[in-house]
Amino acid sequence: MRLRSIVLNSLLAAGSVTITLGAALLLDRWLELGLRHRLASVLETYIQQAEPIMYVYDNQTGWRLNPRTQYHRASFGPFYGLAGFEPFDAKLRVNAEGFIDRDHYLKTPYYRIAFVGNSWLEAVQLQYHERFPPLTEDFVFRLSEHKKVVEVMNFGLSNAAPAQGYGVIKHFVLKYQPEEVWLFVNSWDVRSNSTFARRRMPSSNANAISPSSTRSQPSSARSCPTSTAKSAMRFSTPSGTRCASPSR
Repeated sequence: MRLRSIVLNSLLAAGSVTITLGAALLLDRWLELGLRHRLASVLETYIQQAEPIMYVYDNQTGWRLNPRTQYHRASFGPFYGLAGFEPFDAKLRVNAEGFIDRDHYLKTPYYRIAFVGNSWLEAVQLQYHERFPPLTEDFVFRLSEHKKVVEVMNFGLSNAAPAQGYGVIKHFVLKYQPEEVWLFVNSWDVRSNSTFARRRMPSSNANAISPSSTRSQPSSARSCPTSTAKSAMRFSTPSGTRCASPSR
């Protein structure tokens, strides 16, 4: 009888805990209290590793990845699925220029497109075959029925705003003579280059800024008309002046 009582009480306790936890998670889902996110973070494993140094200072761009190194970044945990988080574990090679991309010849027989932007483009969470530039190459090749080959170059740089983007384009992109230069910009990037706007930004969401990013942009970067909420900029390339915008 004593053993039966112990087993029964244990089952009741386990059932009560399960029901309570389920009710709490259901309430968290309705009211967005952040309980699932906190629970996922308690047992989270987060890795950010470079071999040997991750980022280095650069006079033209403020900072960039250490050239010819391997970048390892991972984030996972037993409650990630519960919180809706997607785990990742990526090891990526940094090319000779300091960007996560393959190395490119200065001249190419193919139509060349250069993508410039922040961490959305750098995409350290993804393996190479899952990344935006190679997927764009495959998409164009399939859409043209295997007749059009484009070479897409990735110049993504974490926490880079338009001022750093100008430095990337001037000192790293234009020497490859791309037919198109696309600059990806969102509202936070624009605010990052405004001292007035940064004073009004929450400190937890402010992008990291180097001293070079507070300088005014040269006159060669002029606004382009655009009907979307995305910002656009005009740059001179060896093939002529083009308007770089994600909406194209």
